[in-house]
Amino acid sequence: MRSIEKLRSEFSGKLYVFFKDQETGERFLRDAEKEGYLFGKRKPTDKEWADMIAVEKDKTLSYVGAVGRMAYQAGQAAGIDYDKYIAGESVYFRRRK
Repeated sequence: MRSIEKLRSEFSGKLYVFFKDQETGERFLRDAEKEGYLFGKRKPTDKEWADMIAVEKDKTLSYVGAVGRMAYQAGQAAGIDYDKYIAGESVYFRRRK
């Protein structure tokens, strides 16, 4: 079974997770909470989903703002489509636009 922790361990740099819809974003927050991730000191399910969330090595999550989005577009972070990842697809990296 794929997990957020397994995904995080595959990357040494920044990791941004993308969600195609609210259902997928909310599932990610539930999954992250089960794995012990936090948004600061709050449980992920206490926060609102967003179309893009950063996953840090120390098991923290954060929203991605304008600067983070520019960093992603510049190739300074990996992007993952969470729906494809949890579906077991072999290609789940997100292409930059």
